[in-house]
Amino acid sequence: MNGDGLPGERGTRAAVEHLEPDGDVVFVSSIGGTAGTVDAGYAASKAGLHGLTRALAREYGGGGLQANAVAPGPVETDMNDHVQGEVLNGGMQFR
Repeated sequence: MNGDGLPGERGTRAAVEHLEPDGDVVFVSSIGGTAGTVDAGYAASKAGLHGLTRALAREYGGGGLQANAVAPGPVETDMNDHVQGEVLNGGMQFR
């Protein structure tokens, strides 16, 4: 995978040794990682972050490290005007 996931995985693994035993890792993802979007590459990269978050929680959670991903939904903006119909037809709603 190229993009969000690979640097996130490498960077997080490098940082874990410097975090306190009760440290926190927070990724910014998107609801597109679970619901899909109009762009397959974007959805795949966000799904990768969701998987990485779960894997880190399982691998390091027993030692006190907490891993989370914030996954907001679409926001109605001028930039998103052209995808609004596709997103709404796919079941996602603008906020």
